[in-house]
Amino acid sequence: MEGQRTCPAVAGATNWPSTAFSPSTGLFYMFRRGILQYLFENDQWWEAGKSFYGGGTRQAPLEAAGNL
Repeated sequence: MEGQRTCPAVAGATNWPSTAFSPSTGLFYMFRRGILQYLFENDQWWEAGKSFYGGGTRQAPLEAAGNL
């Protein structure tokens, strides 16, 4: 599969989902999405006023997650 293998995926780790702290338990809770994903470049060029990503992502097959 083309691209750079990464884990956690772009939507994983703790960048986007909310976190929480419980004073009653003293624990800090966070969401973690541990999926394997491939990042790759594309031929898109930057243009003023348009979204630019310069690449994309593709989720790896589930069996590949065992090879982290």
